[in-house]
Amino acid sequence: MARYDLFFDFLCYLAVWIEDLGIPGGDYLRESLTNCSDPLAAIEEFQTENGILLPSLRPALPFLDLFEIKRLDFHNSVLEELSENLTNRIAELATRQEFVLGDLSMILCDPYALNTIALSMMKTLHHCVNNDILPRDNMDVVLLTRMMALGLGAWDMIDSQLFREPKLDVNIIIKFLPMITSMMVEDQMRSLTGRPVEEYVHNLKIPADNFILYIKDNSIYDMIAMYYTLQPSISKENVLRHLLRLVWYIHHKLPGARLEALLEGIAPNNEHSEAVHTMYALLVDKVKNYQPQDPVLPPEELDSPLVCVPTPAPL
Repeated sequence: MARYDLFFDFLCYLAVWIEDLGIPGGDYLRESLTNCSDPLAAIEEFQTENGILLPSLRPALPFLDLFEIKRLDFHNSVLEELSENLTNRIAELATRQEFVLGDLSMILCDPYALNTIALSMMKTLHHCVNNDILPRDNMDVVLLTRMMALGLGAWDMIDSQLFREPKLDVNIIIKFLPMITSMMVEDQMRSLTGRPVEEYVHNLKIPADNFILYIKDNSIYDMIAMYYTLQPSISKENVLRHLLRLVWYIHHKLPGARLEALLEGIAPNNEHSEAVHTMYALLVDKVKNYQPQDPVLPPEELDSPLVCVPTPAPL
């Protein structure tokens, strides 16, 4: 019974596959029977058009009988020819898939494309954290990982001329990405509790040894870890930039002692970019050279006889 079920499933798969190649099958016959007025005529027409006994072969069958060629041998020869044609069609399809895969890999290996994929990965992982979803249960994470693998392995594919999708390491889904999401949870906990960074770093757990090995051995792990590391740094620098821009416009309204303490507190360190250091230096220079504007003077009195003349009443 199990063999029969397996054989039946194979026939169903074969029927769908044949229809995908443009050969009429069960769906075509079902549609024809649904839309026809004479089902028997529709079945006969389907057999005539798609059966082995094609109209052009009917006159040749008596000729085959004269040479004592068995119908079974004839059917076997036709079946072999159909199998060969199907095999050739499957080569053509595989070649087409190779070209598509090669073009797609060259598109995804572009730095801007990889940057978009990595940023989307970070955003999707944050979504998993906020909704209590494991990375392996999110299809977007799996798709983005496959796209990243295809982009990073594009040149290897071109050099080897083996246009196949790189085999995805299952550990990236079930082990590495959960490590990243756990660190994201720790970052959120630090921001929610308001604990000092120094205290949190002191109690922070060292990543597992396999985490370091993953980064060393695979470019996909390396890229994901790099973007996770850059994301908190970029967010901190953006906050500092916005704060410097705000102080740039309101520094003259702050008390001197408070402004001095504020400038000391937002001073950038070695972790910040050169642009932030330049912006801070310009702000300090602006504060030092700031001079309050002259107070508004009252208008001078005009020495004219018209000053004493009353204003005429409106008509």
